Amino acid sequence: MTDKRSVVISNPAFERATEEGYPYIHAIYEAIKETYKVGYCNKENATKECVWNKIKELNPRTFIGFGHGNTDIFTGHNFDIIFQVGKVPKELVEGKIFLMLSCLTAKELGKHFVEDLNAWAYLGWDEEYVFWLSHKDEFLGTIRDAWIEFFIGSLYTLKDVYDYIYRKYTEYYEKYKDTLPHIAETFLHDRDHMKLLGDEYAWTNKEPHIYETILDTVVNYSDEKIDWETRRFEMQVRGKVKVKDTDIVVPNVKVKCKIYVDGELDVEYEDVTNEKGVFEFYYVKKLNTYGHIIKVVVESEKKADEKDTEVDIYLPSKYSEEIHLPILKEQLQVKIIEKKLELVKESFPYSMYKATIRFQLVDKQGNVVKAPLEWLDVIIEDKEGKWKMHLEYENDVIVATQSGLVYESIRFRDRKVKFEIVFKPEDPRYAEFTYTDYVILKATAWIYIIIALIILAIILLTQIFPQK
Repeated sequence: MTDKRSVVISNPAFERATEEGYPYIHAIYEAIKETYKVGYCNKENATKECVWNKIKELNPRTFIGFGHGNTDIFTGHNFDIIFQVGKVPKELVEGKIFLMLSCLTAKELGKHFVEDLNAWAYLGWDEEYVFWLSHKDEFLGTIRDAWIEFFIGSLYTLKDVYDYIYRKYTEYYEKYKDTLPHIAETFLHDRDHMKLLGDEYAWTNKEPHIYETILDTVVNYSDEKIDWETRRFEMQVRGKVKVKDTDIVVPNVKVKCKIYVDGELDVEYEDVTNEKGVFEFYYVKKLNTYGHIIKVVVESEKKADEKDTEVDIYLPSKYSEEIHLPILKEQLQVKIIEKKLELVKESFPYSMYKATIRFQLVDKQGNVVKAPLEWLDVIIEDKEGKWKMHLEYENDVIVATQSGLVYESIRFRDRKVKFEIVFKPEDPRYAEFTYTDYVILKATAWIYIIIALIILAIILLTQIFPQK
């Protein structure tokens, strides 16, 4: 078994690149030498002989390697080959963690160590690691800080180290992408070619106990229409942080809640779970009555509870939910003011009429809505078919007229003439509808009967009282 309190470091300084990097690796040695037994192969001693002897002597949990490399080799002082694929005894690698600030080695050497020689884990780069001298404190200083924290700080696992470097390089990319794009792109390159092979929870300081967590979350909301263009949306997001597949709750965990409206971040809240693992957020927003997508994203942060030689790590978790708010359409009503059919030309068997329908569109409070006429069709029927009536406004009243309508001249009973008001608004806040009503044409047969009776009476009278 490896000694978790032993470390071997290879840190050459024989040309510009290694000379510039040397102080950062040396700072790691200075930071941990009182806590760990360190086999330090530095400067001209950074050779295969020194490194192999120190590993055999100390059987360290961790090896820190700084120096030039290639896909299958890692070198030290004056390019002395320290490790090469196929030429390293398994006992020098098995069960160990390798932190390798060296170009290309993760591509083959790292895989060989993990897959063939049973290394516990390997952190390195599968392309050239590049840094700018003008910003070396940000490039190399980030790695120095992460590796020190791995040994004596709060980066308990190799994944913590990876995540720290990844996050910092991302922040530097954002910082420089507009002003120094070449620097920014280098941070991005180095970030994306950093590789963690093997067990991401490999550790060296305190033994971690890893717990996956879930966010047991309930989202309740109400959606109330205030007026024709405004709605009030209210939401409660409540839940618990729990250890996965158990009922164990996790107190004192920071939880963030982000709320997006139609894809844009609207607000972000923070809370800390209470002793029962509970978090809670409230959100109130006035929105227009168009449709909306509300997205809720809840994320818990990682929590670590340290003990003397161990640490309980509760991993972060995430919950998201989308709420689709429909368009709250205003349902207008039709208020008929007048509807009539006027006789224009009487003949037999059909007569011609003119229809006039006067109406308003009103909301549920009775207020008149002066909608564009393009949203309306008024259709009336006669014996020839259906006709779209001419529309115009008289103040706030819509007047629909249609001439030349043909109906029977003789009607033995009242006739119901159907008309429809079809509303198809282009504004999605209004609902479509079809309103159906009738205009009554009174029966006319009795008039003709009276006329016939009068004519018949005249005929009879002339026969009874013939003219002399």
